Order: sequence, then structure tokens, then C-alpha cells
Amino acid sequence: MKYLAYLKTPVPANDTEFVYRIVLDETENGTYVYLFCAPDAQSASYDEWYPDTETARGAWQAHTNERGWIPLDGSCPA
Repeated sequence: MKYLAYLKTPVPANDTEFVYRIVLDETENGTYVYLFCAPDAQSASYDEWYPDTETARGAWQAHTNERGWIPLDGSCPA
């Protein structure tokens, strides 16, 4: 399952880029979090791997806005 989350405020990805939204992707090999570094980005700039969904959500929960985790149906996040 995939989930989209918008961030309350941009989070630094590195010294020059900021993360505006993320997509959490559950797989049988762990959970990937794709980091989108522009408000209108169509592709992720970076990704992170977590051993499970609980750990991935825990790492990002405090940054997600009031919309929370939005389930995706396989379409490209907007």
C-alpha cells in the first residue's frame, strides 16, 4: 500500500533542498519513503528505507499535516 503525506512545514533534505511531501510505500522488503523536494515535483528527489511501516510512520508522523496519511490508488501523487 502507498500513502501520501503533506508536511506541515518543509523539512531539510540536505544543505540546499527541502522536503515538501512524502510517499510511503510498503513492500515485502521493508518500507520506502520517497521525498519530494519541490511543492510541484512529479518525481521524488530522494528515498529512505525503513524495516517496517511503523518505523517509517514514526519517523515522519510529527512532520505530517492535519490531512494525515492519504491512501494512494497507484496514481501519481499530486
